[in-house]
Amino acid sequence: MLDIINGEEIGFLEIQHQTKAGEAIAEGKGLNEGTAGCEAQFNLITRNANKRQCYSKRDRVTIEIRDELGQECVTEVRLDDNKTGSYYISYFPRVQGRCKLSVKVNGEHVRGGPFSVLVKPFHVKPVLTFGKEGGWQ
Repeated sequence: MLDIINGEEIGFLEIQHQTKAGEAIAEGKGLNEGTAGCEAQFNLITRNANKRQCYSKRDRVTIEIRDELGQECVTEVRLDDNKTGSYYISYFPRVQGRCKLSVKVNGEHVRGGPFSVLVKPFHVKPVLTFGKEGGWQ
């Protein structure tokens, strides 16, 4: 049918290059580690079967982060779609420990997923100041 459409010049049919989750690449520090209460982030690039970056407004990117008991362990997940096949993803882990991060495109895990994230406790470092009497406080 494609030959008839193109050969008889009654139009042309554009075949979209479908996104393949197994070719999508997630990269960034937030795939492996985070700090409780602090933003962690990573990037996702969707690709087609030819391993070329591709974008489809129909693609459905989902992020799920659960602890070892299966409980959701983040307070917020943000997904910024650049409409080019690249996505900026950030999340805020709320508890320390090991979490499982699932990144899916159209219901399937991206390459290398799911990811194991070690969430470290938040530490406040004291700041030393020079006091009026000339000593460090």
